[in-house]
Amino acid sequence: MSYEDAFEALKNGDFPTAVPLLEKAARETNYTSDIVNHAYTLALHHTGDKPCLADVAFRVANSLLEHDPASAMDYFQRALVAGLEAQRIRRIGEIFEHGLYRQECRYAEKRSIALRMSWGACSPANRRRSTSRCLCPA
Repeated sequence: MSYEDAFEALKNGDFPTAVPLLEKAARETNYTSDIVNHAYTLALHHTGDKPCLADVAFRVANSLLEHDPASAMDYFQRALVAGLEAQRIRRIGEIFEHGLYRQECRYAEKRSIALRMSWGACSPANRRRSTSRCLCPA
């Protein structure tokens, strides 16, 4: 299905029209489309519907946790700024307290080292500097 009407309304600044269309698109894609999720949260922000924005951003973040923790954190931040309720804020703390953040940090460190190795700039000194940039709690 095409979502041209939703994106056209968003592009024209008609956010009240875009929100229900983007909501339908987000539900149809099960919140897996980056473009739809971003457009939907942007339209909600512009309409000022903070409770709905907090709920949607939290749902999107949870759907991204397994395969894209960095984007999940972005959506968690959107939810927090929109006024997420305390119970869900505690849930975010629990998620990151139980090691998800540390796992992502280690992945980023390994990826950074691998990229420098492919560029031929990975000396032992560079590896130490890279490791020190990623301060993960034990």
